[in-house]
Amino acid sequence: MTETKDQLKETKDQLRREFETTDQELTRLLNQRAAYKDNFDSYSTDTAILYHDVLEILYENLEPTREPDAECQRIDTEVLGLLEKRVSELAPAIANIKKRLNQPTYDAEKEKEKIAARIKQIEDERLEYLNSDKITRIFNLIFKASKKEQDKIRGF
Repeated sequence: MTETKDQLKETKDQLRREFETTDQELTRLLNQRAAYKDNFDSYSTDTAILYHDVLEILYENLEPTREPDAECQRIDTEVLGLLEKRVSELAPAIANIKKRLNQPTYDAEKEKEKIAARIKQIEDERLEYLNSDKITRIFNLIFKASKKEQDKIRGF
């Protein structure tokens, strides 16, 4: 059975809501992670490499005082899981829908809206380690990884 255009749009909207929830949790966890010193020595997966790049931005002009511990490991595990979900699960799903709806991968307005929502979250939740510059740069990295995965799915 072929989905109708309206059904595809509804599925796309559901995926966008899931992206939003994932991004909110990523933002909270990254703020928590900033309190810990970096304890990564090697990276083997694309998601871990992405996380390393995110941490480099996160730690700019910060001197964390807490040593990595079980809480830090929990945060790392959750962040890696959310990044993996975003890039390897949600991005391909939305790529398939965009392809079927003949829509472009890149939507500058959506990305601006998502970054604005993260900046508002930082302000509303008073996330002390994040600022608008860092969150913009972090999510631009995440968007780039998602777009790369979407383009692969779409054959670009």
